[in-house]
Amino acid sequence: MVLVSSPWYILIFILLFLVVLYIVTEGVQLLYDQIIEQFAILNAELKLTLHVPPRKWFSFESRYPSLSGVFLDRHINIVTDDVLVGGVTFPRTRIIIDAMHYGKTMTITSETLWTMLKKLWGKNDITLNDSEFDRMFYITANDPKFVQKLLDRDIRDVMKESAFLQEGKFTLEQAQLKYEEQVSVFTVNRRRRIEKVILVMYMMTKKMEQMR
Repeated sequence: MVLVSSPWYILIFILLFLVVLYIVTEGVQLLYDQIIEQFAILNAELKLTLHVPPRKWFSFESRYPSLSGVFLDRHINIVTDDVLVGGVTFPRTRIIIDAMHYGKTMTITSETLWTMLKKLWGKNDITLNDSEFDRMFYITANDPKFVQKLLDRDIRDVMKESAFLQEGKFTLEQAQLKYEEQVSVFTVNRRRRIEKVILVMYMMTKKMEQMR
């Protein structure tokens, strides 16, 4: 009679465990491979430096790529990392571009139920006399006139297209223009939306130069 504790049963159990672990970890790593592929396509357009963490066997470790370098005479960083929200880990993509703004600060987010409640409490945002744009975005700044001049019709038209901000946020502070969103760029559509974000950011920084 063969006992359950036989070394053969233990060996089979270990092999099955390793096979399942391999399948699961490979599935996780394939997702990172898709993100790396989209970053590589983005890098082919921007001509930056692509940083790719090494692939490891049987690993659940995050393997997000990043881009850094100079594009159109401005230093830019594009990174994805994990952020803890309510005890749950979510991917977050951030884009950071050098921007001289001489003490001006600004935040742009999508209009949400929370921002609507803020308005009811008297915390009004900055409006631009563009009804469609004003309905879509919530803007705060330390100089409303600066924002009203910065966000010209060309910039607003790109931003209004497909309401691409979703859960993202633009921030202007500390000589940098930043964009961050709880998303990973693992599909073509997400990469194209990020390309639009980068376009808007460069349009903003160019406009800032003209406003000096």
